[in-house]
Amino acid sequence: MRPDSVLVDTSRGAVVDEDALVAALRGGRLAAAGLDVFAVEPVAPDNPLLTLDNVVLTPHVTWYTADTMRRYLTEAVRNCRRLRDGQPLANLVNQPTGC
Repeated sequence: MRPDSVLVDTSRGAVVDEDALVAALRGGRLAAAGLDVFAVEPVAPDNPLLTLDNVVLTPHVTWYTADTMRRYLTEAVRNCRRLRDGQPLANLVNQPTGC
């Protein structure tokens, strides 16, 4: 990347090598970074990213918009109704394996 580049990560924390990012930011090999995800969450108080002036950090909230919140709540209510009615829940992650 060029030294005037800005790295933005809103996907997964493991995508970015945070130690290498800190070194690049401190060494002027990268202009700035914006991160909404981190290798370890919540971010540890001693994470060096918290000390850099050329970094903007958000607490894993870039998914949040009024539209996504409406959809999230609509699906939550639908799943509550499914549970009440004895129907399978939708959009399950980490389903029980039966083991």
